[in-house]
Amino acid sequence: MYHTLLCKLCIVLSVVTYSVKATTPVKFLVWADDLAPILYLDPQSKDYKGIVVDILSAGDIPIKFINHNRNRGEEALYAGELDLAILSKEWVRYPEKLVYSTPIYVHKEFLYGNHPISDKPLEELLVDKIICTRRGYVYPKLDGFFKDKISLRMDSHIEATQFEMLRRDRCDFVMTNEFVGQWIIAKNDWGKDIYRSKTPIDEVDFTFAIHPKNQGFLDLLNHHIDQLKQSGELQKIIKQQRQFISKQE
Repeated sequence: MYHTLLCKLCIVLSVVTYSVKATTPVKFLVWADDLAPILYLDPQSKDYKGIVVDILSAGDIPIKFINHNRNRGEEALYAGELDLAILSKEWVRYPEKLVYSTPIYVHKEFLYGNHPISDKPLEELLVDKIICTRRGYVYPKLDGFFKDKISLRMDSHIEATQFEMLRRDRCDFVMTNEFVGQWIIAKNDWGKDIYRSKTPIDEVDFTFAIHPKNQGFLDLLNHHIDQLKQSGELQKIIKQQRQFISKQE
């Protein structure tokens, strides 16, 4: 498997360009198609688009999207049945079973509520609160509150449902990342009705995850990401995807 994946990529270097070319598609785990602008299913073309797709496409890396629920997909990645996923080590059950790419950007998670959110410590803010979360997700900064029954976790299958539950006062807060939160709020014209915490509740490096036996593949992918950063292309991809999504609202 290692040699198979390693052969999928070859580096083509010149003075001004860098590309990674793959001969066969990499198997990419998708557990949600509503994570705009990170990863989403375009309603017109029915193709997957988003920041991570643009990163791989910029390296001429063909992708085969494999849909699984979150837990089944993670197990398939541990087993080496899938090549790639967008996962940070803080989000998985067994982080030592995977290796991770160089960071793509800093992923920031915020609390969202129907009323202005106090900046007092979480130990005070979250007492006896219900937090709308996504099923199968790990929340490093909140899991202790759930375990100790300080706060109650209410799961939904998609982020949009979390916000709908919040609007109906079924929970006190939604926990999600800034990109998806901004998209859902703007799409529903909730800008004057939903408030975001002043500072992030959690920050992690947003990365690709891969099985350790495919380290050679990951080394080449890391080089590709580094080149995108150095050229400014990565920031351009992120900016363009956020602008594209804002125009769809």
